[in-house]
Amino acid sequence: MNIVFLIGNGFDLNLGLRTRFTDFYDYYGKMRADDKRQHIQTFLDKIKSSGEDWSDFETSFGKYAQYFSRENYEDYLEVWADVLLLLTKYINLQQKNAIPADLRPNFDTCRCLMFPEKFLARGARSPFEKLRAHTGAIANIDVINFNYTSTFEKLYDWHGAAETLSDGLNHATLNSVTHIHGTTRELMILGVDNPAQIAETGNISEIARVRNRLIKPVANKNSQTLRDEDCAKLIANANIICIFGMSLGVTDQTWWHLVGERLQSPDAMAIIFSRNKDIPANLGYLSIELQEAKISEFLNVANIAANQAPELTHKIGVAFNSGMFSGFTNITSYRTF
Repeated sequence: MNIVFLIGNGFDLNLGLRTRFTDFYDYYGKMRADDKRQHIQTFLDKIKSSGEDWSDFETSFGKYAQYFSRENYEDYLEVWADVLLLLTKYINLQQKNAIPADLRPNFDTCRCLMFPEKFLARGARSPFEKLRAHTGAIANIDVINFNYTSTFEKLYDWHGAAETLSDGLNHATLNSVTHIHGTTRELMILGVDNPAQIAETGNISEIARVRNRLIKPVANKNSQTLRDEDCAKLIANANIICIFGMSLGVTDQTWWHLVGERLQSPDAMAIIFSRNKDIPANLGYLSIELQEAKISEFLNVANIAANQAPELTHKIGVAFNSGMFSGFTNITSYRTF
């Protein structure tokens, strides 16, 4: 049984970190309020209504390219570099002292990784249990982390080598934690998924330096870390793929395509963990409708053909406000994602 987690900003938000784009925008605006560079001030004005998710910002930044040309594209890249500079400082401020030094994984937090299907309703759990019976109960677990923080590693006391997890009765192996877009310490990547997501008014998406920095799959390939290839292989061999705290934005479309392709195999299923504060506990039909909408959203961004969608719909579970990872009781600000 191979379980792969794709973890996004919702993981850090659950820990109480203020890491939404809107949080960073407020910080960035204060730090650059008196900046004399016109392209910085224009950026602050144009980007302020992007939305609260990082995928919204990345999409907007791609569109922001329409205000530049081959003559001044260096200003566009300077804005991008300035955002990364201050984002590094902001993220480090947020994660500093966020995790108690004595915190260690326990049976409950290990069980989250080992049996993620337990957060689904009983009926939705059944196909996953059958898959587990077919592939084997002992789990190999890998994490593809889309965050720049090291909070996951701190919570699970992971130091770069495979480690054994236990819930008291069962054992599994946490093999790897890969930051697909880097960390605040090295190789941070921020941008869009493909050239079509960079506005073409000035044709700057054809410039090599713009592509190398702004298109995330290109930046990953150029880094020569092979982390993109490693993560693609993990997805290709996964039996259960868990998507936690991610907005399913188009700027990570490459990864949604890979997950969608894998789900077309008979031995693969997926669980999407999402937060929705507007689901009353006594209105079950609303939860069902939102689950269906979330599955449709994924199938759309994964570019699944209409004739394949009905079959794949039954291979995707959705858990809202699950309390996943909430076993870290020392963290009093924890939310339920």
